[in-house]
Amino acid sequence: MAQQMIAVNMHHIVGAELNIRGSFIYSVDDFGASLKLIESRQIRLSPIISLSERLAKGPEIFERLKHNREGHIVKPILYNE
Repeated sequence: MAQQMIAVNMHHIVGAELNIRGSFIYSVDDFGASLKLIESRQIRLSPIISLSERLAKGPEIFERLKHNREGHIVKPILYNE
């Protein structure tokens, strides 16, 4: 959701009778399956983790996310010391 707006050709979508579906949520089972894949190292997280900061910097990071139009921040990690 951090990426720029994308223009689409609605004539092509309607003419080809395409169905477009978005998804922004996952199930509890999906979350558990993802954790197992991460634990077994079948999924590498390093390509998507954009930054790692102390929890105290949370408000600053969320402000940066609010203006993340270019999508440079994909997944920030906040940790508690």
